[in-house]
Amino acid sequence: MALSLLKPAKAASPLATSLQGKPVMVEVYATWCSACQKIKPVLNSLRQKEGNTVHWVRFDVSNSTAAQNSAARAQKLGLGQFFKSNRSQTSLVSIFNPETGAVVKTFRAQPKLDPYLQAIKKTRSMIGR
Repeated sequence: MALSLLKPAKAASPLATSLQGKPVMVEVYATWCSACQKIKPVLNSLRQKEGNTVHWVRFDVSNSTAAQNSAARAQKLGLGQFFKSNRSQTSLVSIFNPETGAVVKTFRAQPKLDPYLQAIKKTRSMIGR
């Protein structure tokens, strides 16, 4: 009988210094993604409502050049593994606690504003504890 040993999950690491102090909202986007276009108005409303109280990060994967630029940016921001795992998941939006690098909530093509607001509020309450 073969035994397999499971390694404990690696803890997330804090995000880049430039992202500290506020919830970080990361969007995986492509111009050709119909679900991305569908949620665009709600994300624009969210940006207007929350303004500079949230760090906004959009990873554009519309074409290979955009995806390469997004991969490089993700590395600089401490989001390299997230990007690598989710680069094909267009319309995905994740909200991170920048202190821990942990995803607080992930949405897929969420067309309503309130769930995003609730997740941002929850994340805000976790920062600086």
